[in-house]
Amino acid sequence: MSNFFSSIEDYDKMSGDSKIGLVATIDREGYPHITFLSSIQPLGEDKMTFGQFTEGLSKEFMIERTKAGFLIFTPALEYWTGTMDYEKTE
Repeated sequence: MSNFFSSIEDYDKMSGDSKIGLVATIDREGYPHITFLSSIQPLGEDKMTFGQFTEGLSKEFMIERTKAGFLIFTPALEYWTGTMDYEKTE
């Protein structure tokens, strides 16, 4: 299906509300910065989105250095990992 999902079922699980998302960026000193983002969602086959509920450092770091990693898992401990490139804020 895409880089993120191996099936429609995975896409549906990742789109649900019952999951935990972690996004890893690099801070200004070059160290990892990990943030909890429960609003992370797939947006089509090869894009992801997350909410802008508060201003946080991860979003600043992602704009400065566009590469990021993610881990998303469900209460049943099914998980998906990958990398992403920041494109834009809408």
